[in-house]
Amino acid sequence: MSIDPPVTHVLFDMDGLLLDTEAVYTKVTNDIVSRYGKTYDWDLKSKMMGMKERDAGELLVRTLGIPMTVDEYLAERNAGHEALFPHCRPLPGVMKLVSHLKKHNIPIAVATRSHRSAFELKALGNPLVDPRSCLVFEDSNPGVLAGLNAGMSVVWIPDPNLKTDDPTLGERVSDVLGSMEEFQPEKYGLPPYE
Repeated sequence: MSIDPPVTHVLFDMDGLLLDTEAVYTKVTNDIVSRYGKTYDWDLKSKMMGMKERDAGELLVRTLGIPMTVDEYLAERNAGHEALFPHCRPLPGVMKLVSHLKKHNIPIAVATRSHRSAFELKALGNPLVDPRSCLVFEDSNPGVLAGLNAGMSVVWIPDPNLKTDDPTLGERVSDVLGSMEEFQPEKYGLPPYE
């Protein structure tokens, strides 16, 4: 498979794709809700992924019926994240690819929706002329859909616990991989690994 035009920019979703943060999100929320005899499972987590912080908090509090306000939940959750995020490590294959792209002067951007009400994208001083020349790495269904809707090429590295309501999603992306280690840059017009 060849991408036309060739990739000139790469966009990474940070959480769960570059850094092993998904375990932190799950642990912190489970620690909070378990005090009330509740469990934060993948069914609820998948509904919350991609939502704005407050909307996700409201869904969690309402669905699990925990006796906390949304503000109380978010304050405790954010404090737990701040304590654990500094210990997150890059996922397999990430450092190899990021170093490779940097070596070949391929502009890289990182996107995240965590703790933000708006999605920000910066192409690091190199304007993106054609969205089709931007390769997006995503793990969440909403992120994949956002990349596709923007007209970008999407490499989907789904979390094995995450289910999708769209059985055609895998057919609509450029590639579906088990991890970043499986990525082959030359398939996208990027310099091959040495």
